[in-house]
Amino acid sequence: AEAIAPANYINAPVTVLEGESLINDASSLVLYRFAVAATLAGTFSLGQGLLQFVGAAAGGTLVGWIFGRIAMWVFA
Repeated sequence: AEAIAPANYINAPVTVLEGESLINDASSLVLYRFAVAATLAGTFSLGQGLLQFVGAAAGGTLVGWIFGRIAMWVFA
C-alpha cells in the first residue's frame, strides 16, 4: 500500500468517518430531546427548535475546537 499511497493518506478516511459519526450521534440526541419536549408540551415551534439546534451545533463545535487546541498544546 505504501507504493500506491502514503500511510497517512490511507488513515484519513477513517478519521473523517469517525468525526462524521460523532456529528450524527450528537444531532440525533438533540433532535430526540426536541421530540420528547414537544410531546410533553403538546406543541412545537419550528423556529425555536431550529434556533436551539443551531446554537447547540455551534456551541459543540466551539467546545470541540477549544479542547482540540488544548490537546494539541498538551501533547505537542
